[in-house]
Amino acid sequence: MEKVKRNYLLFTICEEIPHALVFPVYVIFLVDNGMTMAQVGIINFVFMLAIFAFEIPTGVIADYFGRKISVLTGLFFHALSTLIYFASYGMFGFIIAELTCAVGSCFISGALDAWVKDAIDNNGGGDCGHVFSRGEIARTLSYIAGGTIGAGLMLIDLRLPWILSAIGLFVSIPISNKLLTEEHFVRKRLTMREGWNGMKKIFVDSVRYGLNNKPIFALICVGVFFTAACQAINMNWTLYFKSKFGIASVSWGWAMIGAASMVGILIGSKLINNKAGKIRTIKLSLIANVVVFACMAAIPNAGIVMLFFLAHEISRGAFTPAERSFLQENILSSDIRATVGSFKSMIIAGAAAISWLGCGILLTVWSFETLLLISAGLTFVAAMFTKRLQ
Repeated sequence: MEKVKRNYLLFTICEEIPHALVFPVYVIFLVDNGMTMAQVGIINFVFMLAIFAFEIPTGVIADYFGRKISVLTGLFFHALSTLIYFASYGMFGFIIAELTCAVGSCFISGALDAWVKDAIDNNGGGDCGHVFSRGEIARTLSYIAGGTIGAGLMLIDLRLPWILSAIGLFVSIPISNKLLTEEHFVRKRLTMREGWNGMKKIFVDSVRYGLNNKPIFALICVGVFFTAACQAINMNWTLYFKSKFGIASVSWGWAMIGAASMVGILIGSKLINNKAGKIRTIKLSLIANVVVFACMAAIPNAGIVMLFFLAHEISRGAFTPAERSFLQENILSSDIRATVGSFKSMIIAGAAAISWLGCGILLTVWSFETLLLISAGLTFVAAMFTKRLQ
């Protein structure tokens, strides 16, 4: 159990620090290269649409050939995507980079959580919720470190974070190969026809499982509406900070947001000892975000709005480990674990694609505050679905 936790945390740090270098730079970089907010929405719509298309096939690959090979492949595509971004100056190059990044994200998403759960089960068992909580702490610290460095490098050259991110991600591949041991996984060695039929069966069984399992289906519905609600903030926070506090605020703003997320993760980790605790944490996080979004829309003072940004990150930080561990503990079959996780990610990616594109278009006619009111309504709907998690 402790070895699994240590290796998972080390992997998270190796992956997320170089990846996070570009996070606070992203929208500013696109706008600086002549993209309108509508075009930013289109670029991210392509990313989410690609995730929607590739999540299930990559999840099947992880369940069939191994979680480790899936994660390492994902790292390679992530590194390649940041390299393409570094070399691109127009919308076509950015879309190619997003497609590449989406494939990488799909290879990692279901496979990594499945690796954690299976590794724990094969090393004495235990509650994966606490491992995911520690992983979120490591992820958030990595986001703070990488993002703060990236925001600082942005002041020198907007392209510098991208090339350093690519180098760091390429370096993380051999390190991750050592960390993600997978002694208990038996790779299928069959004919091509048998392999195709087996993969097709995993696909069908996983989709059926996700739709027929009441708690998992309810969790997917929660994720769909809450993900859609968060896109207004995801798209606009760097531009908001830059307009209200200056471009240097992106760096310290990122650090503050990461610290707030850390507080949320620590709070959430104390509340997810059992199924009831996980459900309660998910519900409280969503209710808190309804209030936060509504207050951000109604209060014009930028300093107070920034405090609500931080409150949003606290509640979101508590939500993530509760949601991830709840999902894994409700997937009773290891054979389809990665694919079910990918099915859930696929549906949520579809919601994110539509909402990101919608935000980009609506921002040309509506204010950020109006979108936040819509976010409050969507989060309220998500909270209603928590009644079905029992």
